[in-house]
Amino acid sequence: GPACDLAITSLSRMAEHSQHLLPPTAIATCCHYLCTWESFIGKEFWLALGLTTEDFIVATSCSQWASLQRKKSTTSNVTSASTETVILPDLLKVAHSAKVALDGMDMSTVEMKLLPSKEFEKIFAREEKAMLGVQLKKLFDLSRASFCQR
Repeated sequence: GPACDLAITSLSRMAEHSQHLLPPTAIATCCHYLCTWESFIGKEFWLALGLTTEDFIVATSCSQWASLQRKKSTTSNVTSASTETVILPDLLKVAHSAKVALDGMDMSTVEMKLLPSKEFEKIFAREEKAMLGVQLKKLFDLSRASFCQR
């Protein structure tokens, strides 16, 4: 939620005023449904995708659907931490490219209809809601990763 955004903002400010590199830091994101546009650090990425503040409000609400996932058995699900370094592409460039691709699509055949909230929730099965919730949480986290790249 907003605590994650505030922590990353604080680390960013520390880095700006420090002569030393900050040590590698891990932040566990949670409570995506509590995110606020005011404190959200991924606005630039979000807007680069062509998403709006209204989309943000809907996404925060629907992100809690991730909790609808059916839990798998965890009898011995111990995994070792990977030591492999993963380098992300420039996420803001990826967002701009995605927006250009979406803007180039012919949307004249797509029926755009706003659905009242109760209707909106009824059109998705439980598994679909869970998958959408997980994907929205990833979108929030990619937005934050884009901020960190800057």
